[in-house]
Amino acid sequence: MFIEKFIINFWRGNLKLWHSFWLVGGFGGIIVSQIIIFIEQKIFANSANNLFNFSIRGKLLIVIWVIFSTIGIWRSAEKYTGSTFWKISTKIYISINCISSIYILFFMDIY
Repeated sequence: MFIEKFIINFWRGNLKLWHSFWLVGGFGGIIVSQIIIFIEQKIFANSANNLFNFSIRGKLLIVIWVIFSTIGIWRSAEKYTGSTFWKISTKIYISINCISSIYILFFMDIY
């Protein structure tokens, strides 16, 4: 129940900006990436050691997480009532992070 409310509040941007950015975007991103690596290795039978070895299914899971976290953090930044600097800085950072993540996953070809 608590986790459901937390996720819904995050998605709606009702969490404090630092909660969204650090807890969901930072700490949550580490947890989700470990889960995706586990799924790649155990379910998809792929030894994903880096982003370039993920299957298309693994990459889609990453994109879903990136979009979910970007939207939630963006909405929290919209509702942030503190310094405009943090609001704008957060939006710039997550925009660059989202675009670069998708670029690295699908358009960068390094082996």
